[in-house]
Amino acid sequence: MDNLVLYLEDVVSDAQLAMAEFRRMGMGKHVVHMRDGAELLTYLHGIDNPPRGKPNAVPSLVILDLGLPEVHGMQLLNILRSRRSLRKIPVVVFSGSEDPSVVAAAYEAGACSFVWKSGDLAEFRKALYGIVEYWTQFNRVPANN
Repeated sequence: MDNLVLYLEDVVSDAQLAMAEFRRMGMGKHVVHMRDGAELLTYLHGIDNPPRGKPNAVPSLVILDLGLPEVHGMQLLNILRSRRSLRKIPVVVFSGSEDPSVVAAAYEAGACSFVWKSGDLAEFRKALYGIVEYWTQFNRVPANN
């Protein structure tokens, strides 16, 4: 599998659990964990404006928590959807919020999917596995031009 997944999560315990699951799925080397929105913005800037001449790889998937420090997840969605070179990247919101207005706002901002992040370990694992399996194995996006 050659898919690059960017996983944004600021809660240490959730990030550790998710990264362990990614490794268990055989994806550990394909996932980059970022702790805040500023890290993502720096990475994205390196796609179109590489600092050393070699652009950063365009991710196949972004898994995004909304309550991030520095830059909120909704702002990141708006940025991703406003840039032509990034707007085709699937973005899945993986959030603990069950508020229907938050779900609606995420879709309005350009999320491809909204998955509830359960506090139950088995449900957390099941949701994460489902996200990764669908978006990296079955989904197809048009090439960036």
